[in-house]
Amino acid sequence: MQDLKRFSIKPIIVNHFRSLRADGQKRISAGTLATLFVLPLAVAGLGLSFHFKLDRGGATALLTATGLLVGALVTAFIFLANLRIKISESNEFSIRRRMSVLTSQTAVACLYCAGLALSIAVSLAVALAVPRAARPEWAHLAATFVIVAGLVHLAVNFLTVLRRLFGVYYDVFRADFVRLAPAEDPDAPNLSSHPVATDQAESPTRRVQMK
Repeated sequence: MQDLKRFSIKPIIVNHFRSLRADGQKRISAGTLATLFVLPLAVAGLGLSFHFKLDRGGATALLTATGLLVGALVTAFIFLANLRIKISESNEFSIRRRMSVLTSQTAVACLYCAGLALSIAVSLAVALAVPRAARPEWAHLAATFVIVAGLVHLAVNFLTVLRRLFGVYYDVFRADFVRLAPAEDPDAPNLSSHPVATDQAESPTRRVQMK
């Protein structure tokens, strides 16, 4: 049984959902759970109520898109793993505990989304391989429901990956997002070279009267 653990993706799933908890919390918030699970089921159920079914062209396009997404997410994971190594070797960034944790959480989220996208791609491939004559109406609707729910769940988790990727970038290049003060902004106009404007220009008639 120990040998079978190498095929288990449980550590990826556990650590991914553990990273979705708020700081200091032992459980995921109800709003996060609703977004991750209730929203995909609601969207898929809405499509089912309108008898929405994926046709062959749509399934083929989704198969291509999910396959490309798997490759992109694995590439992002490799990049984040290399970044984590560089962070541990850097004296400046190694002390930033938040940045190290965020990088690791983003890497795990990439693997989770990659596995989910791979599962959807395999489901689409199997659905396309089944002859149309062998697919009853209820099976077609059920397969569409599962695939749509999986796609929405993938999209929601992918948004967290994008947000975390930006968080990593922001931690590294935080200075790029800090607005410079007017005196420090090199593009700001030099007000000292211009005459100081008065509230109201002096009238020529008043000047004559004062003389």
